[in-house]
Amino acid sequence: LLLFRLGDFYELFFGDAEEGARLLHLTLTKRNGVPMCGLPYHASEGYITKLLHAGRRVAICDQVSEPKPGQMVERAITRILSPGCAVGVDLSAPKLPRWLAAAWRGGGRNGAWGFALLDATTGDFRLAEPADEVSCREEIRRTQPAELLLEEEEKSAGDWVEQGVAVTRVADWTFEEDTARRTLCDHFRVQSLDGFGCAGLGPAIGAAGALLRYLTETLKGAGRHLQPPKPFRPEECLRLDAATQRNLELLAPAGAGTDTSLIRAIDHTVTAMGGRELRGWIQQPLRKAEEIRARHEAVEAFLEDAGVLDEFRDSLKEVRDLARLLGRISTPSGSARDLLALRLTLESLPRVQKLAQEATGRLNGQLAKSMDCEPQLAAELARGVADEPPAIVREGGMIRDGYDAVLDGHREAMREGRKWIADLQAREVERTGIKSLKIRFNQVFGYGIEVTKSYLDRVPDGYERKQTLAQAERFVTRELKEMEAKILGAEEKAVARELELFAVLKEKVLAKGPSLQKT
Repeated sequence: LLLFRLGDFYELFFGDAEEGARLLHLTLTKRNGVPMCGLPYHASEGYITKLLHAGRRVAICDQVSEPKPGQMVERAITRILSPGCAVGVDLSAPKLPRWLAAAWRGGGRNGAWGFALLDATTGDFRLAEPADEVSCREEIRRTQPAELLLEEEEKSAGDWVEQGVAVTRVADWTFEEDTARRTLCDHFRVQSLDGFGCAGLGPAIGAAGALLRYLTETLKGAGRHLQPPKPFRPEECLRLDAATQRNLELLAPAGAGTDTSLIRAIDHTVTAMGGRELRGWIQQPLRKAEEIRARHEAVEAFLEDAGVLDEFRDSLKEVRDLARLLGRISTPSGSARDLLALRLTLESLPRVQKLAQEATGRLNGQLAKSMDCEPQLAAELARGVADEPPAIVREGGMIRDGYDAVLDGHREAMREGRKWIADLQAREVERTGIKSLKIRFNQVFGYGIEVTKSYLDRVPDGYERKQTLAQAERFVTRELKEMEAKILGAEEKAVARELELFAVLKEKVLAKGPSLQKT
């Protein structure tokens, strides 16, 4: 479905409008015989979420240039979203992963299966080679992906998914092992995937490569936050199939009513990342006694000192969802508010690290060592990002005064211009005797001197009529037009400079992405 930005609304047309009106309960109208419906731009996320939950793909055509008086606004497709590629959209509870999966049978009908999983919101990337078709089917049911990619010619696998899982067919060649391997190597800038533990894998590489290509094409090149693919090792964890998880009520109750699941009883995590990690631990219990004991020791260290435990939990409450922040920042939908949230998280990490260092247990020590607080990045974000940035980057005001001399110059020109406008209004009121005279700005016509019709007889000769309103007339003067050009030029330059600085800050964050993801 195509959402086309027109002013303060996203509009849908033709068949998209008919389907959108049905799914979103919008009023369907017609103009010149063309079906259409609209939804408010500032409330669009909720509507987009409903479309994605319904299994639809959504293309968003946005304004990519600033509105200028008398000029057309340039538009382009800025985002394509699907149920499994929904970075920047709040689709689910923070503690639930949002898997995009791909399954591929290499070598024809009797070939081995490959399976890949990717949470586009966090960058978590996994792959496996199930023993047979039954095992691959079970992996799909166990992980419950939001969207499953299959070859166009694959017939049987489409029947494996449960209700609510979107099935997307992609070109067969994207699964070919050589093509997929090149796709993965190019993205992660390596010559070989062996360093990621992928030596000897075949069909799993095909599934992972097709998945990565689909993601980058859908998100229009975004994907800097993706982690290298991590193979599943059967010897490390106990695999619990979907039926076992359901019967043991590990993640959901068996019936309606009170939630009697294990996760409901034991999940007291205070961060979304911790909640997702605990969910993964329950789904894949450890098999090695040494690793199990290490976890017990780490937990015991905090249970033995309730004061330290409370302090540690309090410190974690200041930590935002770092993984999903990086995911949003890597896409065009990332905003200055994401950079602000990242800065606040980085500033809170030293306290978390200190408490982890003081706790006993091997895993707590490893946790402290793995944390990179990135103090220089935090300081840069503190200098550059405003304390209350707007939600929309093109609104301006996201970069602090004093961070960039060029931007400060444009802003000073804007302030001087607006003061000049206010002074002009006061002078014209005094000169003409028109007490109701106002100088107002309109996105289409620019600045104008507005005079109510009861005072039209007092309009001086130097006023040039520009627009007729219901209760007033709008005029311009030569000096007002000259100042308008200066003000709008300064505003345009200020917004353009802010976008440049914002892009630089995003790049600095993404350059630190690998170390931040390990944290």
